[in-house]
Amino acid sequence: MNIKPEKIITGQENILPNKKFEKSFEWIKWHENSCRYDAFVTVFALGLLRKFSVFNPLHGDNRMKKTLSLYKDLCSLSDSLLETHRQEERTSLVLKFWEKLYHSKIDSYPPGEMGEVQELFILFEPLTNLRPYCEYIQVCSFCQFKNTIKTRFALPIKIHDLGDPNFNSVQDYYNWYFDDQKKIQCEVCHQSSLQITTRYERKPDFIIFELLCPGDKQNFVFDKILVDDETKERYYLAATINNPSINHFNCSVFEPFLKEKVILKKQWVHDDLIMQGKLQIIQDEQYL
Repeated sequence: MNIKPEKIITGQENILPNKKFEKSFEWIKWHENSCRYDAFVTVFALGLLRKFSVFNPLHGDNRMKKTLSLYKDLCSLSDSLLETHRQEERTSLVLKFWEKLYHSKIDSYPPGEMGEVQELFILFEPLTNLRPYCEYIQVCSFCQFKNTIKTRFALPIKIHDLGDPNFNSVQDYYNWYFDDQKKIQCEVCHQSSLQITTRYERKPDFIIFELLCPGDKQNFVFDKILVDDETKERYYLAATINNPSINHFNCSVFEPFLKEKVILKKQWVHDDLIMQGKLQIIQDEQYL
């Protein structure tokens, strides 16, 4: 997840009352395939909600009542996770939230079953500041096909062809994605002659990428800072959700936010299964 920088308050390095700063502390523990929820909630509670104004529930679209209500529940869950000092209670709160999303038909996987973390991003749909409008004007020079599509910005941006030799970094894909004009294959005549001109209402303040990387892409660069060629503004990596093995997820958060004026330095990782539910500072970035 990449984001434009906003002011971040730094303060004393205290984590919990009567407990000094350490290199790890108890957070959420794995319970019956809960890793995708644990990773998603950790990134949201510690890396997004309180650090970036775009995630303020007051910015939600009231026309999406059901999803916005569940998003507010996610915000309340985040508050509760930070207020309690008991790992067992945090784990229980996450499982109850999973049950609620399943019964609300937001998540198609019932508690205890393996699933995909991508489904949970539906909760962000009411946050229209995350998804500004963009217009795609399509013109094929071969068959004269013309079409204009107005839609909201993709959430997430899906990058599933990291084996393409023309792209060697996330920055390369970013440049291609936001290029105002590009040519692709026309769905009508199947020629590589479809010119797409993109007009943005505005560039988004926060970008979520979904990256599918083959194991043989050894030299691919996962940039922590992206630069927009047009505006020269920068996006900084705020957090990641990772899929290190089949049906398992962990996450990392840069400078996790614990409470007002308490932001930990550096990058922290949470793997509820391997690390017994602890949040731990990263010593080796190759861990992810």
